[in-house]
Amino acid sequence: MRKLLIAIFAITISLCAWAGSQNEIVLNQARFHKGDAPQGGMSVDFDDSSWEIIAIPDKWHGEGLYAQYRIKFNVPEGFITDAPYKQYAICDLAYIDDCDEAYLNGVKIGKSGVMPHEGMGYSAWDSHRVYQIDSGILKEGENILTVLVWNRRTRGGVYG
Repeated sequence: MRKLLIAIFAITISLCAWAGSQNEIVLNQARFHKGDAPQGGMSVDFDDSSWEIIAIPDKWHGEGLYAQYRIKFNVPEGFITDAPYKQYAICDLAYIDDCDEAYLNGVKIGKSGVMPHEGMGYSAWDSHRVYQIDSGILKEGENILTVLVWNRRTRGGVYG
């Protein structure tokens, strides 16, 4: 069974085609913001132009802080429509310290751990993040992946 594989923080988006050839889109930077509370960057229309640009993957210092990563990327025409298996895609975020919520084009696609704004924060630092993206969420043209991260102590962020 063939499927569209998106490895966002592993730095590539790949499509496995019938012949076994592979197309890749390299993702190596994100808009980044950290602070005491989420900034609302999950919306597609959110203005992140004042956020710093960082290389990914990367970890940051700060205890009890939220951070948001916003990655804009383009999916070429035919990348999805020509895929032999179109029911869903896989978003592989690797490892994130401590908790995360991931959004693609404003739609929540996954979550690991429990954020403090939901009650008692629960870490999932050692969980490999692999989220299913239902058909219709990933689109040809511009896409925006937003990952909200909460770090309880020491270094946090995307590290895998």
